[in-house]
Amino acid sequence: MAYCLRIAALAAISFTNLLAQSAAPQGASVAASDTAPARVITFDVVSIKLNKSGDPGNSGRSIDDGFIYTNWTLRNLIGGTYGNRDDLISGLPGWADSTHYDIQARVAPEDVDAYRKLRGAAGRRVYQQFLEDYFKLKVHIEVKEMPVYELVIAKGGPKFLPSDPGNANAPVLKLPDGTPLHGGGLMGRGQLAGSQMSISFLLSALQGASGRGVVDKTGLTGKYDFALKWKPDQGPGSDDTSADEPDIFTALEEQLGLKLVPATGPVKSLVVDHVEMPPEN
Repeated sequence: MAYCLRIAALAAISFTNLLAQSAAPQGASVAASDTAPARVITFDVVSIKLNKSGDPGNSGRSIDDGFIYTNWTLRNLIGGTYGNRDDLISGLPGWADSTHYDIQARVAPEDVDAYRKLRGAAGRRVYQQFLEDYFKLKVHIEVKEMPVYELVIAKGGPKFLPSDPGNANAPVLKLPDGTPLHGGGLMGRGQLAGSQMSISFLLSALQGASGRGVVDKTGLTGKYDFALKWKPDQGPGSDDTSADEPDIFTALEEQLGLKLVPATGPVKSLVVDHVEMPPEN
């Protein structure tokens, strides 16, 4: 099974595996809060290497002082960082889809505490700044009114519970290579699982599976443990063994107690104005 991990919102996103570290020539920097920053978060150690494995899946995880991505294309990175579906990202060169990277980044020791506290826009900005510094990424956003889905709580309420990291008996998510994933998520074709994850992680999967932008109207703001399995879209001649699973709409309501409701709303499209292939280090 090929797994793809996407993150969306905090400075502790969930992605994975191990690669060598090497000192970066220049640290990425970004404000540590949404208001006037008291300090700056700096990536002190960064490693960017080509992944030539040919594996179609990618993975990632957070670590206490940074993040690790394995086998990510630039389009993957931009989509996860800005929260855009692939079809809502335009202007990328061909290598952004064909070149895969293993990336590890760590903040300076004195910034670890501030990094762990990042939330919301400040957390997203850390990763956006990383792409700007190391891929020379420049983008602008265009907003259009388009069909969307609103994610709401179905009748009967949610069928998943808030995370309880102190529960020693709680199941531990593992990556395909067996690496334990604490406070992270796994996303594969027709299935996902999240541990200590916000609803924003679920939104990423729902956008891809439904083909529309998804707006969170659940009011759920905590961290949760959940799993979802559905029948992915199947092309002609598909031998997908998940054919007996329900569609994403049914699965979402039956398994998680949530519902997608058709609506119209503003959708952000990301336009890439400039990007450069980073040197390996």
